[in-house]
Amino acid sequence: MVACMNGGKKTESGFTLIEIITVFFLLSIMAITVIGGFKDSKADLRTGIQKLKAHMRYAQGRAMSTSTNWYIQFSNDDPPVSYSLYKAGDGIQTFPSETSDVVSIVTGLTVDDGSVSSGMVVNFDYLGRPFTDTAGTTVHTDDSGVRTIVTTSIGSIEIKPETGFIP
Repeated sequence: MVACMNGGKKTESGFTLIEIITVFFLLSIMAITVIGGFKDSKADLRTGIQKLKAHMRYAQGRAMSTSTNWYIQFSNDDPPVSYSLYKAGDGIQTFPSETSDVVSIVTGLTVDDGSVSSGMVVNFDYLGRPFTDTAGTTVHTDDSGVRTIVTTSIGSIEIKPETGFIP
């Protein structure tokens, strides 16, 4: 027969299942809170670039489908802080899914085509080609012939001059 040192009572040390589950539950809540606090600082830039590209493609598509010049005009601020959609002869239009006819530019996007930044206009003709002057020719391109509209730390928006392709 084995004698116990504590007066015949058997003791077990450790945690109960409920205590372990409670600790894991609290740790998971703390982890979610900490991880949720981290923000992808470049996500807003990526979203802003994609939104502006979509708006430029929309203006281009409208120009091609209506045989009327459509264009995007950036604000006169330096650097521009917003832009709007216009249909030649009809004035300002509203982009689909936008509540206002003026769209704000995400902070961190630099809108500049290399010549002017305030009041810059990106026109599209009936073939979807971009142009910037009254004669309908593409101007302000870099050495490769590409017109760069927006630059950021994560990329840029470029328009191919003869095709209007926006990669």
